[in-house]
Amino acid sequence: MPHVSAASPGSQHPPSTQSQRPAAQQPPSTQALADLLDLLSSISSSPSYQVAEQIFNEAASLRSKLQSKEKELEQIRNEMSKQVIAKQIAIDEMFEANEVQKSKRKEATSEIESLKRLVQEGRDALSFKQREISDFEGRYKKLQSAHNELQSDLKTAQHDIDGLQHMVREKNALMDKMKLSYSEIQKRLNAVEERAKEMENEKSALSKSLEATKVRLNKIEGYTTQHSDCDEDSVTDAFIDLWQYATTETYPHLSKDLSEEILQNRSI
Repeated sequence: MPHVSAASPGSQHPPSTQSQRPAAQQPPSTQALADLLDLLSSISSSPSYQVAEQIFNEAASLRSKLQSKEKELEQIRNEMSKQVIAKQIAIDEMFEANEVQKSKRKEATSEIESLKRLVQEGRDALSFKQREISDFEGRYKKLQSAHNELQSDLKTAQHDIDGLQHMVREKNALMDKMKLSYSEIQKRLNAVEERAKEMENEKSALSKSLEATKVRLNKIEGYTTQHSDCDEDSVTDAFIDLWQYATTETYPHLSKDLSEEILQNRSI
């Protein structure tokens, strides 16, 4: 450290050797400064001053060390404060992370419970579906058995249908033949009816001719005295017998297939 000399008021200083110069007439202020310098010189050369200076130097060194230690302590305090703050931040972060983990754990627990419920619901639904599948399989087997029976019945029905269709075809063929026969019979019947009409007309003509003949006979009888035993009723009966004979004789011909030539032959 720089050497600093200080003098307390009233201290005694030995006379300096440098001040023992021939006295000269000096101004009062210059003399006072010279006296002060002499005093300081005498103090610095004394043993007590050297001890005091050594103590002062040690105190200054200790003060410097103390300041250095205080700076180090301040740095340590700052570091500790930073560490405490960092630890507090870390603790807060850990606490926050712990709370987050607790919340996540709670959410996970809730989610696990929800998943357990879903799994149980899925198992219940699966059991229900399995029961439904078993029921469906039983119903399917029954339907398959009924289907097989129905197929067998259908085959039998198809066989019956084929037989019925064959019968229908035979009946249709028979009906066609019957239609042809009916057509022929109808033609024959029409021909017979036509012939009957003609015969009826002929009968009517014969009746008219008979009436005319009777009239002529009556006129003739008016000119003759011969009496005839035949009356009108007997003549009518004779004609009826003649008609019955004619129909009896023509019936065998009408029961057979008559050709157009025979039907048109009025001589029969």
